[in-house]
Amino acid sequence: ILQPVTPAFTITPGTVCKNSQFTMDASASTPLNAIDPFTWTVTTVTHTLPTPGFTTAIPDTGAHVISLVITDKGGCKTPAVTNTVQVTGPAAKLAPGAGGCKNSLITLTDQSTPYRTDAITSWSLDFGDGGNPETFPSLPLTHTYADTGAYDVVLIVTDAKGCTDTARIKQ
Repeated sequence: ILQPVTPAFTITPGTVCKNSQFTMDASASTPLNAIDPFTWTVTTVTHTLPTPGFTTAIPDTGAHVISLVITDKGGCKTPAVTNTVQVTGPAAKLAPGAGGCKNSLITLTDQSTPYRTDAITSWSLDFGDGGNPETFPSLPLTHTYADTGAYDVVLIVTDAKGCTDTARIKQ
């Protein structure tokens, strides 16, 4: 008869941004040398691994349940232990600016939304005309194009927790 195993795990970092890597670590499960394998379920996807660490990302904001089932070397499984991770992050959205005459100022319309109360703190724009990306600490988002044409514009918004999201449009 084998010694009973006890599952336990932590999640780092404490703030989990959508589409960003985070790690679950079950090395606090005991006794560690009696466990094989570790079965993780993140939302609805299951991963069975021989090691206690697992890194993944979640593409959607909100509360997501993570569970761990460990199996001892004799094949006995523990009941699942769960932890809920709150995934946060803004949603970037940008509308093209009106006008577009050569060497005239245009204003792009930011339609980005923060997640809950995590305010958007910066807007970084690559206007697609070969210049360096510009970072704006506040609105409005303005730019002058030196030539006519269609440009691929990329917006990256960052919120108060450091989470980011990206939107692309044709200007």
